[in-house]
Amino acid sequence: PSCAVGLKKGLMKLPFIKSIHVNYNTGVTLIYEVDNRIDHKGIRKHDEARITKAIKNSGYEVHKFKENK
Repeated sequence: PSCAVGLKKGLMKLPFIKSIHVNYNTGVTLIYEVDNRIDHKGIRKHDEARITKAIKNSGYEVHKFKENK
């Protein structure tokens, strides 16, 4: 649990993150964004590079991103 606190702190520094839930048993982290950023083509944008950097800076790795609708 103390490791998850560091991960959450790192991610919550990103201005578009609303909340985070870490499942300790599965290692899955759910990230909820403040808004749905839509590009000029109407496609929802995720800032995967900034999220990945924040996670790596917290000492963890990103295996994949998956959008829940």
